[in-house]
Amino acid sequence: QESKDPLVLGLMAFAAVVAAPLCEELVFRGYLYPVLKRYAGVWPAVVCSALVFACAHGSLAALLPLFIFGGVLVLIYEKTGSLWAPIAVHACFNGATVATQFLVRYYEIPLEGIQ
Repeated sequence: QESKDPLVLGLMAFAAVVAAPLCEELVFRGYLYPVLKRYAGVWPAVVCSALVFACAHGSLAALLPLFIFGGVLVLIYEKTGSLWAPIAVHACFNGATVATQFLVRYYEIPLEGIQ
C-alpha cells in the first residue's frame, strides 16, 4: 500500500482488476454457488456463497457491503447464465476502487473525517 514503484502499482492494479475478479468468480459463482444451489436451493445458496465471498476478503468493516455485492454478483450470474457478466461487473467495481485509491494517493485528497 505504501509502494511508489510503478511496476508494483501496475501489478497490484492488474491483480485487483483482472486476476481477482476472474479467479473469485470462478470459485464463488462458478463452483461454490452451483454446488450449494443443487443441495440447498437458490436462496440459501445465494446467502451462503455471498457470505463466504465476504468473509474471504478478511475485512470486518467491509463484511456487509461485500456480502451485498456477492449477492448481487450471484443474481447477475443467475439472470444471465454466464460467468462473464459477474466477472465484468466485479472487474469494473475493482477498477473504480483502484482508480479512486490512485486519485486519493496522487492528489493527496484527505480522507480524515469521511465515514
